[in-house]
Amino acid sequence: MPLKKNQVKYIVEWNEGKDADFLMQWSGRGYRYPITEEQITGRLVANSNADYKIYDIKLDEKLIGTIELMRIDLAAKKANIGRFDHAKTGKGYGTKAKKLFTGSVFDGTPITKLV
Repeated sequence: MPLKKNQVKYIVEWNEGKDADFLMQWSGRGYRYPITEEQITGRLVANSNADYKIYDIKLDEKLIGTIELMRIDLAAKKANIGRFDHAKTGKGYGTKAKKLFTGSVFDGTPITKLV
């Protein structure tokens, strides 16, 4: 499901205590250090007309991560997958989420290639 404004606080919490290098590794130039709810909310507002989409990853209805499609090019039928962030590491949730997400992208859109 698309990420909602009331969920952005969790992304900020996941990044508490992390440094600027961590944020750069995770987000590239997508956000400035320190990450804030306003930065993420700004991307969500722009999201409706952008070439990227931010989605939530839930476990038992609790947000545990996000995943993004970026550089969506429907004419070329391709997009990049990235900015995967999550609160629970080392438990296999990321791998499972990525597989499920990839399948839903291919089934629900004209996209045939993820980079």
